[in-house]
Amino acid sequence: MDEMFRGCSSLKHFDVNVLDLSSVKYLRGMFQDCESLEDIRLSDKIMPSLGTLESFLENCRSLRKAEFINLETPELIRTLCMFSGCESLITADLSGISTSKVVLMAGMFEGCRMLPYLDIKHFETNNASWTSRMFYGCEALKYLDISSMDTANIETMKDMFYGSMKNGGQIIVGRSFVINDYSENMFGETGAIDIKGKMNRKNKNRIISKIHAD
Repeated sequence: MDEMFRGCSSLKHFDVNVLDLSSVKYLRGMFQDCESLEDIRLSDKIMPSLGTLESFLENCRSLRKAEFINLETPELIRTLCMFSGCESLITADLSGISTSKVVLMAGMFEGCRMLPYLDIKHFETNNASWTSRMFYGCEALKYLDISSMDTANIETMKDMFYGSMKNGGQIIVGRSFVINDYSENMFGETGAIDIKGKMNRKNKNRIISKIHAD
């Protein structure tokens, strides 16, 4: 089902739940460039073979609401650029997405410049290797909960928050969130960011120093 509706520029609404996704492996770019799409809901689906949601909604510039609820995605490994370019997105409920095996998350929310709030504390990232540009350009973001994010195996965090939280905001992190050596411009061009969460003082000071340095 890769790119199944890609470029359907007049499509405003679509009920994904009418599709049988029980054996699907790839949903890459399924709604990419659907510039008029306003909302999407995917719920109550068991997708045991699904491996990628890469670019699923990329450049859906009119999308305002996205809901992924009560799903089973145990084999999901790619979510990069999933919402990239969704510049009108203001509400995202991703509570149904399992990320325990996801390797690539780069650019996942890049360019979601109107999104004010994002709670992805359930995201497991112990297998993730790329989170570069994950929140790049999320200008309106005021609150971000990534308290379950484990960065131990992440190879690059470059530009991860670049240009986000332009008017300041709060990021909730946990003990396993540690900045590695491949984090160029991680907090470049951001507003005043307040770091909260359960972490030791040394790690918190390193994060704060990185924010000021970028």
